[in-house]
Amino acid sequence: MRVVMLLAVGLVAISASPPREFVVRGDGVVSVTLNGIPARVRIDPAAAAAPILTTALAERARLKAGPFSFEYLIGPTRLKGESAVTRIDFGLGRIPRRVGWTAAPYRSGADAVIGPGLLPVSIVRFILRPTRSGERAFTLPMVGQGGLEEA
Repeated sequence: MRVVMLLAVGLVAISASPPREFVVRGDGVVSVTLNGIPARVRIDPAAAAAPILTTALAERARLKAGPFSFEYLIGPTRLKGESAVTRIDFGLGRIPRRVGWTAAPYRSGADAVIGPGLLPVSIVRFILRPTRSGERAFTLPMVGQGGLEEA
């Protein structure tokens, strides 16, 4: 009886493979948990793979700044930030990532912004609105963006 139960557990673990695709709809804002705290993250194809949080989210998640800081240079403006390593769950399982935060939000309307390269999937599909006749879909590689890297 014991051998049969172990075999059944093994089959369940093998069949539960992670999804290969993540769909981003509308404004790109999705619900996640960061260090166990609910948050709204905007997945933005123009953003870096490293998540940039608001200071408010970093405080809610009780993140402690580590030894690595960063700085954005936007024209003559310098925006300094802190960073830490935490776990993020997009509904695909918790993944450890270095995140950064700054006093000024990267973008309004979300607690954080990330590039699609962070997601642990091989395909990120953006659906901005219903398809119109004559439109074409474009596929761009995600290799080397800090997430799942496949050749």
